[in-house]
Amino acid sequence: MIPFFLVGCILGLSYLLTEKIPFIKKYKIPPALSSSLLLLFLFSIFPFFKEAHFYQEWKKWPSDFIALVFAALFLQRAPGKVNSDIYEVTSQTLVVWITILGQILIGILLTYFYFQPYFNLPIAFSSVLEAGFAGGHGTAVAMKSIFLSHGLKNGSEYSLFSATIGIILGIIGGVFLVNADKKNKIIEKVTFSYVELNPLLFLLSLGLIFASY
Repeated sequence: MIPFFLVGCILGLSYLLTEKIPFIKKYKIPPALSSSLLLLFLFSIFPFFKEAHFYQEWKKWPSDFIALVFAALFLQRAPGKVNSDIYEVTSQTLVVWITILGQILIGILLTYFYFQPYFNLPIAFSSVLEAGFAGGHGTAVAMKSIFLSHGLKNGSEYSLFSATIGIILGIIGGVFLVNADKKNKIIEKVTFSYVELNPLLFLLSLGLIFASY
């Protein structure tokens, strides 16, 4: 229960800092990112906190919460009329695949012409960029056995670093593009409707989540 309480306090403090610090508010840096950077800074200065009980509990959370996030990613209210837009789906799929293939190609070229001859790294190093950027932290961990079987002992750590850089660049780049489009009036005002939340069901759901731990 204490780890959940600490996370709530940290996120609440980060939200208050987001509202009070002009730089963070101007560039719309989310509290999740600012709190993560704050914790990274604190644990780097005070490494003995890593022996605490709450830190050991936090280390168990990522796999469960990643599954929870992806499971709820596409949950939404069913529209009144379902329209399938083949063009939109096809274009998004092509963009994703072109991006992934581009990352694979760049990784292969850099490894073959630079990292392999100068740092004696195996060709498996070419997967680090794609595993980190397109895959993310979950893919980086899942690829560990594959990297080991191909002679790249620290491949998972390289991919985790790549995934972290990818998240930071993605957030910064996304915020920059949104702000630029707002100034150019490219982004239109989106209409939305409020969804009523039943407080009793919400508290019951939180209670079940806490009870499961």
